[in-house]
Amino acid sequence: MTFLKSLWQNLPQLNQWPAAKASTALFTDIDGTLCDIQAEPSKVTVPKAIKSSLAALTKQMPLVAVITGRSTKEAKMLLGLKDVYYLGAYGEGLITSLERQRLQQQVSKAKAVLAKAVDPVSGITLEEKGLLLTVHWRHCQEEKDVKFIQKQVLSLAKQYELSFSLGKKIFELKPKQLSKEAAIISLAKKYALKKIIFIGDDLADAQAFHYLTKLRQEKLI
Repeated sequence: MTFLKSLWQNLPQLNQWPAAKASTALFTDIDGTLCDIQAEPSKVTVPKAIKSSLAALTKQMPLVAVITGRSTKEAKMLLGLKDVYYLGAYGEGLITSLERQRLQQQVSKAKAVLAKAVDPVSGITLEEKGLLLTVHWRHCQEEKDVKFIQKQVLSLAKQYELSFSLGKKIFELKPKQLSKEAAIISLAKKYALKKIIFIGDDLADAQAFHYLTKLRQEKLI
């Protein structure tokens, strides 16, 4: 986190950018970005200095948004900043209620099967966060068990037309409509953004970086 701490200390200086207040937005992850990753996700805390930096940025930009695999409720509790736009479960809140009902059926079916596979395996747990299913294997000591569960997750992704992604000691299943790049696209249009700063540290952030790189190459941001 040494580099990221330095980054957060300097980000409030964006008020020196003439266009920052009008058309620049910041999108950031939480775990590994605003704070160090912990073996137990519930024990994570965000440093006061980083919270202060984010609070300062909300006064300088039209949008400061957190996009995370955590639930929106968890994200709000961790930061406690009222002017930050929270997008939990990779932007689940941007999906219409009707679409959510349809997608929930797919996720629930996958969860029922996955729960049975995970239950007898030591050190592997399944967490449901809205439309997002996360398999944690940080505490699993057996590589063969991790590979077995990964195979199950991949199979369910194909069977129920869900998206599979890798993270730091986790596997994730979610509707294909949920992604950080999709959330950025939606909010970029809503706020007419011309400049975007995106900060992330995990494989789930890779597609968002790819999308933003493409926009930059096309001189759209």
